[in-house]
Amino acid sequence: GLFYAYIDTGLFAAADALLQQLEAATPPTVRQAPLPDTPNEDYARVRDLRGRYYLYTDQPARAEATYEMLVREAPFNAAFAEGRARAAAAREHPHQALSMAQAASTDHPDAVPVRSAVAEGLAATGQQRDSRAAMAQLHREYPEAGMVQNAARDQAASRGATLNVQSQYGKGNHSSALSDEDFLIDARLQSGLIDDQWRVFARQAWSYGDTSNGRAHRGRTGLGLRWERDGWDLDAEAHRDTGGPRNGGFAVGGSYRLGDHVELSASYDSNALDVPWRAYDAGIAGRQAQVSAAYLVNESRRFDLSYQRMQFTDGNLNQGGALSWTERWFSGPSQQFQTTLRTDVSRNRNTDVPYYSPESDGSVELEARYQLLTWKRDDKTMVQRFYVSAGSYRQHGYGSQAMAGLRYEHEWTVRPGWSLTYGIGTAWHPYDGQRERRTVGYLNVAIPFY
Repeated sequence: GLFYAYIDTGLFAAADALLQQLEAATPPTVRQAPLPDTPNEDYARVRDLRGRYYLYTDQPARAEATYEMLVREAPFNAAFAEGRARAAAAREHPHQALSMAQAASTDHPDAVPVRSAVAEGLAATGQQRDSRAAMAQLHREYPEAGMVQNAARDQAASRGATLNVQSQYGKGNHSSALSDEDFLIDARLQSGLIDDQWRVFARQAWSYGDTSNGRAHRGRTGLGLRWERDGWDLDAEAHRDTGGPRNGGFAVGGSYRLGDHVELSASYDSNALDVPWRAYDAGIAGRQAQVSAAYLVNESRRFDLSYQRMQFTDGNLNQGGALSWTERWFSGPSQQFQTTLRTDVSRNRNTDVPYYSPESDGSVELEARYQLLTWKRDDKTMVQRFYVSAGSYRQHGYGSQAMAGLRYEHEWTVRPGWSLTYGIGTAWHPYDGQRERRTVGYLNVAIPFY
């Protein structure tokens, strides 16, 4: 109990020290027993606590190695088998985790932690109907179990209605290539799961952009339908703008998780919301399409590839591609460090237009992120993140120049599914050979209703 109290309050060093004392004081066999070599039941519990420590302190690779060793030593231990499934889930291998949990449930059909892992694995792989049934049965049989109550609460948060609000503010130089000042708030309210696979949602966006041509305002109202099942997430939305050259439109998008390592996604919007403000001021709209693929090795390494195409109503065509590699180099009880290396290229059909449209350009950038867990009380947390980026931007006709950025962020989690994220940053980027500075701020909120 003291070990878990230390973990829940973020006293990870104290938890580790206590665990080392328990390990040293708990032999494999009972010291004084009627028969020699009588197994000590507490020994297995302490060994399991070491794996839990790695799981609860964001060290899934060490947790995975620990449980693989423990399962080899005691293949029919329910706690070890369940811990191995949890470690696979933490490594972002949901299908492998579900397979492990289901195999363990065959040997331990009455083990509450194993059955809870099965229900969570079903949800993680998009099998919402089976997950709901498994959790409901578990809750009927063990309503007082703390693990069951926590799992049921997490499931309710993921299945319930949700409000997501994203807002951002940017300010550039006077007569900036993008905008002197702009603001966007994008709110989306979606229903809880209907028939274990459908959601309806409403979306409202408000924005303005200030350029040398004046200030323009834009609003968008949308209604849509979402389908979630077996790794598929598909959206369809009809929307209407308050102004601009196009008032009505539609957007579709979706993603598919192919096994534990590949994720595919695509989207299309007949009236893109992120058309450059200088284009919008000039009465120009755009149709935007994007496809992307990601290869997830595990929670610490992934590769992303994307292609984007925007067709403007003035006849211009922008096409671009990007490739990135994200690597988490360190993950510990309260700290993380990772880097993302990105490269991208783009081309435009026309350059004689009233918005930034180089014939061709490209960049290479390295971003480093440091994360610090500052406060923790059970499942309530607050983390700080620091971002530093540097790279080179090349534009046709102007050569290559350096670019850089800084950003500072807080993220609060107060209940499962509830989060508040806000941050500020600044970046330096060359446009047409002129180095510009842009300051940004953002605030994002996610609130589930359950």
